[in-house]
Amino acid sequence: MPVTTPPLRDFLIALARRRLGAEQTRRLASCGSLSDALRMLAATAYGVNLRPEQPLAVAQHEIAGSVLWDLRVLAGWLAGWLPSEGVRVLRVLGAWFEVANVDELLQSIAGRPAEAEFRLGALTAAWPRLRQAASNSELRAALATSAWQDPGGQSTYAVRMGIRARWAARAAALGDPGRTWAAGAVALLVAGERFAAGRAVDPAIMGSALSLLGPAALRAATLEEMAGVLPPRAAWVLTGVTGPADLWRAEQAWLARVERDGLRLLRTSSLDSGAFLGASPPWPVTPGGSGPRWRSPPAAANRLRPTMSWLDAAGPRRRPRSGRVARRRDRGAPRPRSQGAASELTSPPAAGLG
Repeated sequence: MPVTTPPLRDFLIALARRRLGAEQTRRLASCGSLSDALRMLAATAYGVNLRPEQPLAVAQHEIAGSVLWDLRVLAGWLAGWLPSEGVRVLRVLGAWFEVANVDELLQSIAGRPAEAEFRLGALTAAWPRLRQAASNSELRAALATSAWQDPGGQSTYAVRMGIRARWAARAAALGDPGRTWAAGAVALLVAGERFAAGRAVDPAIMGSALSLLGPAALRAATLEEMAGVLPPRAAWVLTGVTGPADLWRAEQAWLARVERDGLRLLRTSSLDSGAFLGASPPWPVTPGGSGPRWRSPPAAANRLRPTMSWLDAAGPRRRPRSGRVARRRDRGAPRPRSQGAASELTSPPAAGLG
């Protein structure tokens, strides 16, 4: 049922207007150092917890956290007016934060350094239970009894792929345009696995998300052939992509489509699920670790930790992940001063929302 409360519409529009916009984003990208970029961002909606001396990884986490806070505030509004629909939509679209937390939990289980977790509040699907897992098998069992469902395996790879595939299925269940976004994201994920990483895609791990691509997608011998057999709802993301090195362009196409669709929904929808889709940040299904994918070619990008190794094949010159202590916020030093370093700060939703 649509919500007609004017203050809620005002809040949604204000949330969307918090984005940096093209001009400020260009200024941010032109900053000559990380500290200069952080000083600039300090005056924006992202600046509450940013300091010029912060390492890159800390700044990235804080920027993402500011988006999460906005979503949690929005969820609080909706809990009083539209609990069954609005909060459900936000929980699905904000699931990137829970995916990131699961990635870090897997790191911790394996005895490797992990990033700080995000505090999800009402946006969590199962995190309070998931975070208690002390092994991959326990984590798989906890996922299987939650909205995430069984990831199809208990290896680290299976869990990470599986939760991304099930996230896409949950987004598709929201209907269009969420279904089109999810289909494009799954196409990008499968293309990367098959043609950049050179791995066969296990249908058990992908689950129902494979239905978004059609039966011929896994039989295609090349990336171009795969693009040719996909249904229109998924094929658009691979337009013009001829090889693994172009997959970052496909991601840019995905992000641009979601942002464009979202702003259109916010302008034209009544205050129902369409408006919430429009106001919520576009998180891709494919990011690795707690580092979002960046709006830049792989050579210029710094992903904190690629979850799927095909990202390394698609983008060879990536700074190694800094050593960090599990569950602590102290990170390694930022990368050396270089042109474009500041553009690594902003995640897709950061560029889209503020």
